[in-house]
Amino acid sequence: MNSSGDEEMQKNKLGNGVVGILAESVNKWERRTPLTPSHCARLLHGGKDRTGVSRILVQPSGKRIHHDALYEDVGCEISDDLSDCGLILGIKQPKLEMILPERAYAFFSHTHKAQEENMPLLDKILSERVTLYDYELIVGDHGRRLLAFGKYAGRAGLVDFLHGLGKRYLSLGYSTPFLSLGSSYMYSSLAAAKAAVIAIGEEIASQGLPSGICPLVFVFTGTGNVSLGAQEIFKLLPHTFVEPSQLPDLFVKDKWISQNGKSTKRVHQVYGCIITSQDMVEHQDPSKSFDKADYYAHPEHYNPVFHENIAPYTSVLVNCMYWEKKFPRLLSTKQIQDLAAKGCPLVGICDITCDIGGSIEFVNRATSIDSPFFRFNPANNSYCHDMDGDGVICMAVDILPTEFAKEASQHFGDILSEFVGSLASVTEAADLPGHLKRACISYKGELTPLYEYIPRMRKSDPHVDEEMKKKKKLGNGVVGILAESVNKWERRTPLTPSHCSRLLQDRTGVSRIVVQPSAKRIYHDALYSDVGCEISDDLSDCGLILCIKQPKLEMILPERAYAFFSHIHRAQKEKMPLLDKILSERVTLYDYELIVGDHGKRLLAFGRAGLVDFLHGLGQRYLSQGYSTPFLSLGSSYMYPSLAAAKAAVISVGEEISSQGLPLGICPLVFVFTGTGNVSRGAQEMFKLLPHAFVEPSNLPGLFVKDKGMSQNGKSTKRVHQVYGCIITSQDMVEHQDPSKSFDKADYYAHPEHYNPVFHDKIAPYTSVQDLAEKGCPLVGICDITCDIGGSVEFVNRATSIDSPFFRFDPTNNSYYNDMDGDGVLCMAIDILPTEFAKEASQHFGDILSEFVGSLASVTEVSDLPGHLKKACISYRGELTPLYEHIPRMMKSDPEDVQGKIASGVVSNQRTYKSLTLLVNPDEGGDK
Repeated sequence: MNSSGDEEMQKNKLGNGVVGILAESVNKWERRTPLTPSHCARLLHGGKDRTGVSRILVQPSGKRIHHDALYEDVGCEISDDLSDCGLILGIKQPKLEMILPERAYAFFSHTHKAQEENMPLLDKILSERVTLYDYELIVGDHGRRLLAFGKYAGRAGLVDFLHGLGKRYLSLGYSTPFLSLGSSYMYSSLAAAKAAVIAIGEEIASQGLPSGICPLVFVFTGTGNVSLGAQEIFKLLPHTFVEPSQLPDLFVKDKWISQNGKSTKRVHQVYGCIITSQDMVEHQDPSKSFDKADYYAHPEHYNPVFHENIAPYTSVLVNCMYWEKKFPRLLSTKQIQDLAAKGCPLVGICDITCDIGGSIEFVNRATSIDSPFFRFNPANNSYCHDMDGDGVICMAVDILPTEFAKEASQHFGDILSEFVGSLASVTEAADLPGHLKRACISYKGELTPLYEYIPRMRKSDPHVDEEMKKKKKLGNGVVGILAESVNKWERRTPLTPSHCSRLLQDRTGVSRIVVQPSAKRIYHDALYSDVGCEISDDLSDCGLILCIKQPKLEMILPERAYAFFSHIHRAQKEKMPLLDKILSERVTLYDYELIVGDHGKRLLAFGRAGLVDFLHGLGQRYLSQGYSTPFLSLGSSYMYPSLAAAKAAVISVGEEISSQGLPLGICPLVFVFTGTGNVSRGAQEMFKLLPHAFVEPSNLPGLFVKDKGMSQNGKSTKRVHQVYGCIITSQDMVEHQDPSKSFDKADYYAHPEHYNPVFHDKIAPYTSVQDLAEKGCPLVGICDITCDIGGSVEFVNRATSIDSPFFRFDPTNNSYYNDMDGDGVLCMAIDILPTEFAKEASQHFGDILSEFVGSLASVTEVSDLPGHLKKACISYRGELTPLYEHIPRMMKSDPEDVQGKIASGVVSNQRTYKSLTLLVNPDEGGDK
């Protein structure tokens, strides 16, 4: 057909009854859909005469909340080509090159605001003679928008903010129940998110919040849908609403404070306050009271007073109100600077409006779902992308409703489906009902009369150190528990209140227990106080001091006994300052890692963590590659109040995989586990909660059958309903250099230099990481639970943290990135994973440690200790014990020489087979 014929075919599509649904392309997190499969079924099965819709074409999308097969099942056509469609629907604006000429489009365009960043879209609309409907402009006779996600924005926004609030308080030294809450998208449904908030509320009601952060006051602006949605979530917590005038009464000085200026009492509720315009401004004429109509007509006659009357009593500001430039700001940069200087309790801004540089001046940037917060420090007017340090945390995510994509899409489509018939069948905008006519910004490439102002707007100008005591306390029976200080995430404790109670009540060798106060410890101070412990910063009376990780050097008291994971025996040079301090202060040091039973296995260890965190990241990684998976609804381990709750969440993900399946494009999804120790078993325990099948290493190639389930066009909407696991040990990773000799474990451990790596041949199955990338290996990620940096997985050359658990390694250019987007392998290597299940880990650890504490607390001569404790003593009164006299020599030796010995098998207990490329690497290590 000639070009004029092609052009003629492009015309006359408007009103043809054929509807297209776009694959959302601008933001990787956008999983909503304007019409769900059930809406499409109703439109198609009702017949064109009744619904105005004859066909529905759906662009394929791996990340849409309802997968393609469900649309296909109800009669929709799955096709990238929407050229037959007269009406094309989306949620957010499509990429400009996707806009077809002389069609009708409906989506949130934001072009009517004449914002500069949206003008290329409007130019494209006009040049292609497109008819554009904007959902935001579909307004009923009552003046309210008919198509909106307001309540979902409010609901998702407050859940997300509470998630961040827990992390912020942790960085300030307070452990709160909010820490166990995930972001909204981490829950499979709104109901699941609400259940999690309810669980948080129950913990606040029973355990309370630290008095140091109370009263915790949430101020909500406005009474619209967004505010109502946020309040709906807030009301799931134990709460009291107060009037704005009552706010000062909440801040009574010296409330709950004991004689020493500290308190272990807790506060068992939060407070809410709803404000409207009359609470934010006052008339310049003192004789005139606030009048809403006058304020809207003449805002210049009013002065802002929020910063004087409300902000000084606000902990969290939840901003839900529409704002225009003509109105006074809610909070300016100068005002927040003045408030900060006076000690305002404001900890965060939850700006659900996402009105950048608007009513809250210093919220001058949008944030994203995967990086929802920034920190503004008013003292120096600086912005940081972390939770640590002075200032106010701010959240301003502009697509919050997509976090509850299923419910939001259902709600939206329930309303939109009533209009689609009219939009799909009409050929003249004048024939539309009034509410749709008013939403038409352009008709066949011409701005409609209501929006002819836009070009004019485009042309206008836009306007603690105390001196240490040195008395000898060794063996005095007084035990101290340190506040963990090195890592903000460390919430474990060596002894729980129940362990302390038993030690104090029985004849155990323990006479007193002194607990340093800590607001972030998983068991709060009052529980220790209730069982007879003393709460004090001063541990100078203690002969034995316990903690999990090494304390800061300045906290180490002379001539005491300490027990913690020191890692000194590994002779790493970075541990030399700690060793020097231990020896110079004549300290006796026990290392938990070295307490070994007669069977040769460690008695004190943490065995479970890691796979939940990795599955959480896996969902985000697949989303960045265009696939929506059930893993996306899983949070990190610390976001659950208990191990049982985390398991329940994994089971829920497994149920969704069983019923809905995984996209064929990421299958078979194979998890390879290294080793059979406690850590590997803990990871497998989580894996087994998913629908799964374990295969032998030799059976792995059989899973990768080419062209399985492919349709004629090379694509498929079929899904896979299980994952696969494979457990490998040393015999699967290496083979003897002498082909006549089979693998022998004892020989391998004694002479690893006689063995060659074969993991990359038998399992991976390519020759190097670079080759894996070039040949299309399915490896998507490394879950390195060993956190053996630069060790068995060579390119895992850095540790990650709980709040930033992943990096991306791109083998094609040997580069590293701190994001999920782009080529390469996702890597996780966190060294304190057990603290994410702090309560269960502490209970397990204390069950064993409490059996030894009496001996460690009462002994004055290390020779009197039982053998397993004697072997764990690295130094005694500042002298290295015979087992560990080699440490200074190893610390001073050439690291390359040590590495050479390791590689040659001279140091045979170290394993650095660097050719191995693993998915789940849980071989025992660290304090795991």
